[in-house]
Amino acid sequence: ISISSQTDTLLYINSSFETPADQAKWTSTPPHISINWDYYHGGHNWPISPKSGELNARFYRSDYGKSYYRNLISIPIDLSSAQKPQLSFWHAQDANFNQDELYLLFKAGDEAPWDTIAYWPDEVEAWTERVVNVHEEGTKYLCEGFQIGFLGYANSGNGVCIDSVLLKETATISKFVKSYNYQDVKHQLVASKTEQLPLIRLRIEIMGNDGNSTLNNVSFRLNSGSEDYFK
Repeated sequence: ISISSQTDTLLYINSSFETPADQAKWTSTPPHISINWDYYHGGHNWPISPKSGELNARFYRSDYGKSYYRNLISIPIDLSSAQKPQLSFWHAQDANFNQDELYLLFKAGDEAPWDTIAYWPDEVEAWTERVVNVHEEGTKYLCEGFQIGFLGYANSGNGVCIDSVLLKETATISKFVKSYNYQDVKHQLVASKTEQLPLIRLRIEIMGNDGNSTLNNVSFRLNSGSEDYFK
């Protein structure tokens, strides 16, 4: 009997909207001076708190007789090596004078159109988890530049609220080196006889969630000049 299990969780995006750095992963479009997705403690009146933490994403506008829409879109996400990515998030949209609505959208790369994946037109009074297997919606989404969109319609409800957005790999993928690159380390002024001076920065990107990925050794070759400069 052979038993294998994931040793790590491979996360493509993990966003709870708690910090400016986390919020910077998302953009409200089209931009407007006052009508945008914001980061708030719950909804307008309900829910009274986020699903977790102190903040959640919210699209709220009360202008009786008028409706507004805004799309909260993620940064581009590289799913080109993904196999079974699963998106989950928590969702609430309590009714007030009227009912707000939410569309879930996917985009298969920079030049692709937005596709509607799911639609919630009814009241969601309590925080409810939504789970979507991205690969089951189409293998075209397993690409570089994949994006998630939360298209909210504000119809004078208590706001469309989103929290704890998680896009993770559910398949078992053996760890592998996806890419590597190096950069020169620039210095403004170096004193003579300086030792332990950084010269090269090496970045190795490891993908996968199963097994080990051990760096055993690294060697560098000088293309020109004398190796006597270096110990």
